Amino acid sequence: LWIKEKKKAEEIHSVCEKISEEVGIDLEFEHDFEWVAFLPRSNSQAKIGTLNRYFGKKKSGGLKTAGIETEQSSKPEFIQKAQKQMIKAFDREKRPEDVTKVLREKISELENREVDLEDLVITKTASKSLEAYSVENRTVAALKRNREKGIDVRPGQEVKYVVKDDEKRPPDRVRLDFEASTYDTDFYRTELVRATESILSPLGLDRDDIRQELEDSREKLV
Repeated sequence: LWIKEKKKAEEIHSVCEKISEEVGIDLEFEHDFEWVAFLPRSNSQAKIGTLNRYFGKKKSGGLKTAGIETEQSSKPEFIQKAQKQMIKAFDREKRPEDVTKVLREKISELENREVDLEDLVITKTASKSLEAYSVENRTVAALKRNREKGIDVRPGQEVKYVVKDDEKRPPDRVRLDFEASTYDTDFYRTELVRATESILSPLGLDRDDIRQELEDSREKLV
């Protein structure tokens, strides 16, 4: 439950108590935000954002995120750290260009091979046995590489891998975390752009806008 009106914390507590009495469910006051941004719903006609996907700054200090890449355990640490950096940059002046500046810096790190492989590891849980998968996705690629090395991954267990060449077919698409020696720059660049879109989408900017901004900035450097 979100209360949008500008009220003092004591008033919000009072509202929670009244609602709890009315519906018979105890509500707990969690956070008082200085600002908060909700990601838009996939339905472009919706007038309200997705209330369980947001990021914001608490009045008590510190950032709070939910439902975005920083909260997704399957995302590489490099992507999560980059997105946190973007939110901090956005917090300063609320300007999209500050966010895309971080994006450009992180893309440069990728292209210059300055990123540690351990920060690019993707962790996925196998939902079924290798034979039960019908789609040749990255999880299947990792399962196949595990099997080649005599490792049997059962449903419910994790696979950890780095994307080596996303254009190839399994099992050459990925390398397991302990054998990786390089990475697919284009794949991780796309992941960065997606994480950036999560931050800028509340401002009405999408992936195409972000890519166009990157193209424009490259042209200025030439």
